[in-house]
Amino acid sequence: MQKLLIILIALTTVSCSVGITEDSSLPQGIYVSPYITGESNGTPFAFKVNDESGNYFSEYWQGYINGPNENAPYCFYYGMNIQSREVSTGNSAGPSYGISFKNMQSCYVENEANNFYQSFNHTPTNFITDEQYFNITKGVEVSYWSPDKFYSTLYGSQNGSSMKITKITRSVMPGGSLKTVIVSGTFNCKLYDGNNPSDFKTITNGKFCITCQSYY
Repeated sequence: MQKLLIILIALTTVSCSVGITEDSSLPQGIYVSPYITGESNGTPFAFKVNDESGNYFSEYWQGYINGPNENAPYCFYYGMNIQSREVSTGNSAGPSYGISFKNMQSCYVENEANNFYQSFNHTPTNFITDEQYFNITKGVEVSYWSPDKFYSTLYGSQNGSSMKITKITRSVMPGGSLKTVIVSGTFNCKLYDGNNPSDFKTITNGKFCITCQSYY
């Protein structure tokens, strides 16, 4: 069972090719305020970075698992986590929502950055299971973490769920060392407690804008 690492449903597998905003000079340091919003079991939520309250911060959520073979030993995922915090202390304290695009490319580490932009040419919109994730199926995960539980689309049926990518913008980090893509879209899904599948959250009217960053 996958666990959330800060260092770091059942739909037919599809991918979505959308218009990719490109600049021939690959502008540095494009920044938008990330957000994940929607309704959880009918109750609105809005995790927005740099809103007036200052209650939220974001962190890149990228990493890799073992790849399919010796010629492609690592399989990379990219996403972002938006977490609430205690404003008086500045420390992370509350729940978080995350979106992660899984198994985006399988390669040697030295080729990861070179292939990063291309891996988003057909950004996946299909929700995958935990088993599919470790079997190197390309897809997407939406998750919710609280101090005592972790919910994910990986852990249960996603019949009727959907995701749509509306815009992708390429950029590089200041200094040009790491590449980024800003991904915007909408979604509806179910998030399950991996230890108790009867405990789930139905997310409706979801919207997001997150930044994904290359690993190397």
